[in-house]
Amino acid sequence: MGVEITVKGPLLDGTAPQIVQAGIEEALRAVAEEGENAVQNRLQSVLRHETGKYRSKIITDRVSEERWDITDQGYYYGPWLEGTGSRNKTTRFKGYGTFRRITQELQESAGEIADATFSRYIEQLGGA
Repeated sequence: MGVEITVKGPLLDGTAPQIVQAGIEEALRAVAEEGENAVQNRLQSVLRHETGKYRSKIITDRVSEERWDITDQGYYYGPWLEGTGSRNKTTRFKGYGTFRRITQELQESAGEIADATFSRYIEQLGGA
């Protein structure tokens, strides 16, 4: 009588690193997209004379393998609307602080977003 043992799976066949990397990339992208959506939603509620021009400049941009930015592509009204421009010092308008607020909110929720995204990849690795 003999015993036959079959071992298989991503940890043994060498595909685990690619699965982990794909999960990390998707999690980073998901956090960035959530941030862009949050910026868009906030701008929609705070902009008083919405033409769509400024909001059309908001994009999610992959800067490096580990970094995504949410940016207004350097739009000239951006610093003024954010409250960081030189005009804000000389006018009553102090800016909306949209990017600063969303950054803080995103830092608090990024882990949950990444966990939800990465859970599919954990299953591929054979986890629960």
